[in-house]
Amino acid sequence: YGQSPNLSEKKKEVLYVGRLSNSDKRVDRLLKIWKLVEPQCSDWSLKILGDGEDRNKLETLAQSLKLKNIAFLGYQNPEPFYKSARIVCLTSQTEGLPMSLIEAQTFGTVPIAFECSSGISYILEKGNSGICVPPYKMNIFANKLATLIKNQELLETLSQRAKTSSGRFNEDVIVSQSKDMPLLSVIVPAYNVEKYINACIDSILSDTYPNKEIIVVDDGSTDQTTQLLHAYSNLGKIKLIEKENGGLSDARNTGIKNAIGQYITFIDSDDAIGENALLK
Repeated sequence: YGQSPNLSEKKKEVLYVGRLSNSDKRVDRLLKIWKLVEPQCSDWSLKILGDGEDRNKLETLAQSLKLKNIAFLGYQNPEPFYKSARIVCLTSQTEGLPMSLIEAQTFGTVPIAFECSSGISYILEKGNSGICVPPYKMNIFANKLATLIKNQELLETLSQRAKTSSGRFNEDVIVSQSKDMPLLSVIVPAYNVEKYINACIDSILSDTYPNKEIIVVDDGSTDQTTQLLHAYSNLGKIKLIEKENGGLSDARNTGIKNAIGQYITFIDSDDAIGENALLK
């Protein structure tokens, strides 16, 4: 990523980056929180980056809540938006080690998130380089977000701390400390993704994070996904779990139960990641 702009160069924007899935990401919570915050901060906007099975439902919810300063932008390169936004929000039900928060910190974008995992606590240093909110207290989240928006001094302080904190995830620093790196469990739920699964798994295998396990949960695929995964499993490159179809949340939970890593992250089976994505 490029050089981080100063906070004064950024726009009055709040950002979400990720999949639009209510079962785990719970972007519906963010919309309801924004309903409480928007009247207090009418010159700020909320930008939603990403797509997913619940996008139409979320757009309908935004309309029913009569939200004004909101935009659903679909899949985009997030870098320009990290540079532009002052705050990034995460209201997930579950998370591992969310890369969107680390990437945002690189640009001095201040994260605020429900503290639903040890990974979020680690990234935000228990509130030192971002704001942790008790799960899943939406009124508290709204109050903290509104306070952050209104308090320029607090926003500036946390922005500087976020940029400093992101240095912990610098590739050179991490590789030099690889012997002490915690085991990261990468969980990939897969269902009928024969067109994409090879690119997904190859990209994770190519990632430079030195201490990881890859757990793929085949959620009852009926195409060639299972056969393709066996090729990786037979070579010992992934831990393959086959189960009857139960949906995304069930597949993720199955992966979590079989993970042994200190931290957990999730990769969508139709995505391919960059070679240093897990390092960030």
